Amino acid sequence: MKVYKGIIKKIPTQSQFEQYHNDEIKLKELNITDTVQKLITKEGIEIEYLNFKLSYKEVDKNGLEKYIYNQETKEYEKIYNSTSVISATGKEMRIILELGEFAPIKIIVNEKEYEGTSKIYYNALCVQNQKSGCQ
Repeated sequence: MKVYKGIIKKIPTQSQFEQYHNDEIKLKELNITDTVQKLITKEGIEIEYLNFKLSYKEVDKNGLEKYIYNQETKEYEKIYNSTSVISATGKEMRIILELGEFAPIKIIVNEKEYEGTSKIYYNALCVQNQKSGCQ
């Protein structure tokens, strides 16, 4: 299990990304609820899920923000990073949809490696709103 803190960032579905490349839609106009996807299991059960990332400031071991020097502007800039894709279903998905994109959250994720592959998938277990306490 891992704990992440950051700002919610939506991930467009494959069809939305293709529409974007064909200039049919603009990604800024998409709402986070538009990115909910459906999956049908082997048993025929339909599951809704939401894929998203968290964007966060990079900090050192003392908790101080990291900076990088920009040669062009001759200024120091904060370093931002993002998590791998996290999937949420059920209550966790509902909470994230209610908070919306760009909401600050703290999340506990479960790492799962699927059999036969080296890919690790992250599933949301618990979501906490960092603006107003527990959800």
